[in-house]
Amino acid sequence: MDKVLTAHHMSVLDLLDPEEINKRASILPPAEDDFEDVLLVEGAIAAVEPLITKENVKEILRFKTA
Repeated sequence: MDKVLTAHHMSVLDLLDPEEINKRASILPPAEDDFEDVLLVEGAIAAVEPLITKENVKEILRFKTA
């Protein structure tokens, strides 16, 4: 399969729906200032999910770094 994708100049991500990728994205962009982003999620989600996805984030809180 890797050879087929390479021959077509594609990656695995080209096979996925971009909306589905964005919905499941779990990486926050790095902070560009003196603040750190903290995700606010339900306790039940935070306790069992290995990765927090965008759909589970209720709010992003910003705190000034010391």
